Amino acid sequence: MSTPIRRAVVTGVSRGLGLAIAARFLDDGYAVVGISRGASPLAGRDGFSALRADLSDHDVCATVIDSVRSDHGPIDVLVNNAATMVYTSVADITADQLQTIVDLNLTTPFILSRDVVRNWLAEGATGNIVNISSVESDVAWPNPLQAAYATTKGGLVGLTRAMALELAGSGIRVNAVAPGALATEMSSPDPNVLDLIPQGRLGTPEEIAASVAHVAGPDASYMTGEVLYIDGGYRLQ
Repeated sequence: MSTPIRRAVVTGVSRGLGLAIAARFLDDGYAVVGISRGASPLAGRDGFSALRADLSDHDVCATVIDSVRSDHGPIDVLVNNAATMVYTSVADITADQLQTIVDLNLTTPFILSRDVVRNWLAEGATGNIVNISSVESDVAWPNPLQAAYATTKGGLVGLTRAMALELAGSGIRVNAVAPGALATEMSSPDPNVLDLIPQGRLGTPEEIAASVAHVAGPDASYMTGEVLYIDGGYRLQ
């Protein structure tokens, strides 16, 4: 009897970290549904299905999980990766800017998690949710203009822990992976930040993707409600 193919849903797969996470799950033998507004370089690869959607629109977001299940079948892993940031001071940020960040970085993961959990509970199924937080959920970053981003990533940690506790008895695991400075287009940190990282370098999306795959996999079956910081030692300073 062949082993059933596991299916992962990954948001924000058009570039950077989300792209690396989706590619890693494909390498590990998963079928992957990648959700993004733009096209993904993974289009056309065996096992990859693209869903173009604006997840900041919560009317759209609320239909995504049912759409994936209808078109592709049950979901085993949800990775909430899609996020945005605005470099703006607390004094200058507008209500619209704040709402945009909260919508995509916090409300969207909540809605997607809610909908996938509803299905798992209704079917007596188990599954894994991995939320992509940030080192900024725990410590301030040298760039002082990211209060809104840090707020949402801290909220994502709270959501991770609360869901993990609520769902542990059902066999559903919820964890977070919190990267430090990465060599991605979105990160683009000040080069001087290297002086604050004990390892003296930026992390790679592939390094984070490997940890996400581990957290979601069977070797981490006793792990839930945890936040895995991967930051080259930044939090040790």
